[in-house]
Amino acid sequence: MNILNKLAIAGLLLGSVSADDIGGVVETSLKSKFIGRAGFDTGSGPVNQSLVAAKKGNISGFVWTNADLTDNAMHEIDIGVNYHVPNLFGSKKLSGKVSLQHWRYPSDEIPRPYDHMGEVSVGYSGAVNLDLTLSHIFTDRLTADRNMIYGQLSKPIEIVKSKRGSFSLIPKLSSAWDDNYFWTDGFMHATPALDLKLSRGNWDVTVSGAHQKSFQDGIPSVTYGGASIGYNF
Repeated sequence: MNILNKLAIAGLLLGSVSADDIGGVVETSLKSKFIGRAGFDTGSGPVNQSLVAAKKGNISGFVWTNADLTDNAMHEIDIGVNYHVPNLFGSKKLSGKVSLQHWRYPSDEIPRPYDHMGEVSVGYSGAVNLDLTLSHIFTDRLTADRNMIYGQLSKPIEIVKSKRGSFSLIPKLSSAWDDNYFWTDGFMHATPALDLKLSRGNWDVTVSGAHQKSFQDGIPSVTYGGASIGYNF
């Protein structure tokens, strides 16, 4: 059974439960550039990125798109299924996730039609939050390389909280290390960022900015930002 069949079956399982049992998010954003977690600059920018995700119990699924407004092209469509592990190792501060994903590239911006991706993530929630993700490309075969380790530190700071909603500042610091991941190796970048997040009811509005400091040729040192609006159900 190939990866697409597995993803389709998981989607049908999610679709078989009642709407009252499903939580999730619908989100769209406008960003000056698409800078991926590994630091690659894809397309010309600005871009519209949209996400639809649904979760039932420990299983979730998502569809994510990246459309370049200058190139007038859909550069990427990702679909995936995740298995979430709360209270990892019996700790309320630790969580885990295993993910199978299919990345499709409808335009010619990325010189291949698609990729299959597997990810394992561990998150720590405390005074400072830490998220670590190991990504592995297995499009045509399993190999020891074609890996990326991505890490992010974040610290949500709630400035205002009332019955009507909340306003938070979220400083972040992220980096990535590649092992023949899309033909790159080594530490890729260090990226400080800041999110301004307004939440009211089921709605979230976020304005973000970041500056990526590159450590590799082919990875830009660049300042970028954007804004998003999302509805949680």
